[in-house]
Amino acid sequence: MKKVVLSLAMLAIGFTASAQSHKNNLTQAGSGNNTTVTQTGILLNNAATNQEGDGNTTTLTQSGSLHNSNVEQAGEENKASVAQYGVGQTVEINQSGLDNRTVVDQREGANGAVNTQEGEYNSIYATQDGYLNASTISQNGERNEIVSEQTGALNFSVMEQNGNSNTIAFTQGELGNDSTITQNGDENSVDFVQAGSFNTSAIGQAGNGNAYSGSQSGTSNTNVVSQGGEGNTANLAVTGRFNTTKFNQEGDYNNAEMDIVGNDNIVSIDQFGDNSSSVISVEGNDNRAYSYQIDNSESMIEQIGNGNVAHVVQYDANQTSDLYQDGTYNRAEVTQKGANNYNYVAQVGEGNEAYTSQDGRLNYSVIMQDGTNNNAVLNQTGNSHQNVISQSGVGNMATITQGLN
Repeated sequence: MKKVVLSLAMLAIGFTASAQSHKNNLTQAGSGNNTTVTQTGILLNNAATNQEGDGNTTTLTQSGSLHNSNVEQAGEENKASVAQYGVGQTVEINQSGLDNRTVVDQREGANGAVNTQEGEYNSIYATQDGYLNASTISQNGERNEIVSEQTGALNFSVMEQNGNSNTIAFTQGELGNDSTITQNGDENSVDFVQAGSFNTSAIGQAGNGNAYSGSQSGTSNTNVVSQGGEGNTANLAVTGRFNTTKFNQEGDYNNAEMDIVGNDNIVSIDQFGDNSSSVISVEGNDNRAYSYQIDNSESMIEQIGNGNVAHVVQYDANQTSDLYQDGTYNRAEVTQKGANNYNYVAQVGEGNEAYTSQDGRLNYSVIMQDGTNNNAVLNQTGNSHQNVISQSGVGNMATITQGLN
């Protein structure tokens, strides 16, 4: 009996020793630097802190097992706060400059975060709650801000800011999502939410004052955004599976919006020049919608149903196009060249096709089809032409060509 008690006592002593086998390495050079480390848990938490400069602060809390934290600070008044809970979390923070702030909170297990700041008054707030999530964040400049949250498992994100007063608000959840956000310039903003499984996003901003707001919800959706210039805005809402969306804005003060509900849709907006607006709404499956604009034009595409195709191409300036399709396997193509042309297409039913081409100035066209297998082709070349086509029924066909005047 004494041997059993002694064995239990020795086991308890060994367990206590293991529980206390945490490591903390601290190096400080300068004045007014402060480091607070709290380590609790069962097994082997590691913390390393190196501060060079004046008035830097590090606060570290590790609760659980097998955590690793490395904080490097150089400069003045930089602040780093790390909280690690669960098992096997990893954090690396590198701050250089004046009054930068990084706050990292990790929970559950095996999450990894790398954060780098160079400059002044930059801030990072990163939260990871789940398993095997990875986050890499880099800031270079002044007064940049990133708020990042990852939940679930196997999510991956990379965020980079170069410039001043850029902001990113990012949330990613559930399983296997991948996102990259890059900002180069000043006062750009991204507000993006990705929820579901295996979604992918790549967002790039180069210029000043560009804004992107978006959300993807579902499975295996892909979103690509490129904004170059000043004052461009883009908005996205996607719900479904296997949708592909793309924004490309090169110029100033363009606006683009997409609202997608369904599966396997492909939607794209390209804007070159200034002051154009494009809005695309898709509800259904296997639809295709494309808008291309140059300078001060307006385009609206709305599709309801399955297998519809819409192409709108607007060259030159001051073009207007409204396109509406409700049904299945409808196809509409609109091309406008010149200036101040207006086109309206509405198709309801199945298998309708409409082709419109306007080249000149002040041309006006309306095509309305209601039925099955209607076909309308309109080509206007010159100035101030007007045309209205309305077909209702089955198997109708109309072709109109107007030349120079």
